[in-house]
Amino acid sequence: MRVVLSLLPALGCAAVMFACVRMMAGHGKGPSDKEAQSENELAHLRKEVARLKSERPVAAEDPSSSSNPTS
Repeated sequence: MRVVLSLLPALGCAAVMFACVRMMAGHGKGPSDKEAQSENELAHLRKEVARLKSERPVAAEDPSSSSNPTS
C-alpha cells in the first residue's frame, strides 16, 4: 500500500500530461471558424478606415493641420 501511495503523484502527473497533450493536439490543424471570422472583420475594418480617410477634408482646407508652425 505504501508503494502505491508513493507512486500516485507520478501516475497522476503522467495522466494529466497525457490529457494536456490530447487537448493541445487539436490546435493548429488549419484555419478555424474564429480565425476566418476575424479575417473578415479585419478586411471590413480596413475598408472602413479607407472610406473614412477618403471623407477626411484635404489638408489645405483644414487650418488645424498647417505645415508651417508659428514658432
